Amino acid sequence: MSKELGGRDEVLSTPFSELLAYLMTHFENEERKAEKEQADYYMNFIAMLNSNPQSKDDMKNVKKFLKDIQPKKKVEKSSRPKKKYQWNERVQKKIEARKRAEQNM
Repeated sequence: MSKELGGRDEVLSTPFSELLAYLMTHFENEERKAEKEQADYYMNFIAMLNSNPQSKDDMKNVKKFLKDIQPKKKVEKSSRPKKKYQWNERVQKKIEARKRAEQNM
């Protein structure tokens, strides 16, 4: 981190949120780089396969290998939680009572 942020004093005096932002962008860049390398590997194999046709016996193994090295599609992260969390009964009753009190005002 010191190469990007400066010397030891600069790193130690940098706000924590800035350090976290740097780490997040660093990991995102590394992930993009890995995905690009994976796609390049896949495309190079496809190009070599098409330039040198295989026998019908080998095609089954080639298709299996292609399936294994095919770049994975990124799953979109949703902002909503998967579970719907609920308050316990005591807290739920207080919330409902507060809503009723606000409606009556």
